[in-house]
Amino acid sequence: MAGVVMPEMTAKAAVEGNYEYEEREDGSVWITHYTGKEKKVVIPSQLGGKNVTGIADQAFVVWVEVMPDFVEDASTVTEVVFPDTLTYIGNWNFYQLTSIHIPKNVTYIGSRAFGTEHVESITVDSANTVYRSENNAIITERVFLP
Repeated sequence: MAGVVMPEMTAKAAVEGNYEYEEREDGSVWITHYTGKEKKVVIPSQLGGKNVTGIADQAFVVWVEVMPDFVEDASTVTEVVFPDTLTYIGNWNFYQLTSIHIPKNVTYIGSRAFGTEHVESITVDSANTVYRSENNAIITERVFLP
């Protein structure tokens, strides 16, 4: 994707509390899996003494097959607080949230990062230069070239 620089994962994976994470080449960490059962989650700004800058694809989703060839998210997270260190929210992550607030430093939100069925409010930090909220939606001014 144009304009989005994704540092490569290193082989160094770790666990702290309910978070599995991997260190990136730039020295930051991305959450790769959440193992907790809490409804309200406050994502830490640091894990292992390093800034949390990303949430990998499907890190917070719990897929459960409800019928053959049909799955749904069974995660319990209904509220999440993102740290200001966060810049990247990967694909397919949060489907049960009732409200979404995007911090100022987020420059990438993946495809279907959020479900919309339960969302009552969406806000974006006014200092965010990539996204804004309007009519309960997340809007970007970014232009993607083929």
